[in-house]
Amino acid sequence: MIPHAFAFTPPARHCHLFSDPLLTRGRGGVRLMPGAEALRGPLKTLLAVVAGAMHRRLSQTAPPRL
Repeated sequence: MIPHAFAFTPPARHCHLFSDPLLTRGRGGVRLMPGAEALRGPLKTLLAVVAGAMHRRLSQTAPPRL
């Protein structure tokens, strides 16, 4: 008889991680749901724009190097 702590439990079909409908736990790790995959490109673009704006602003306000 296998002890309960070591018994294999098959993963749920759609076990949402952290109650987040964009992430699901599957075999081998966490997977993105189709909605998350659809948001991936636009979010990457938005973050690149914000990072570029922050870099430009910080480079303008940085003290001169000695």
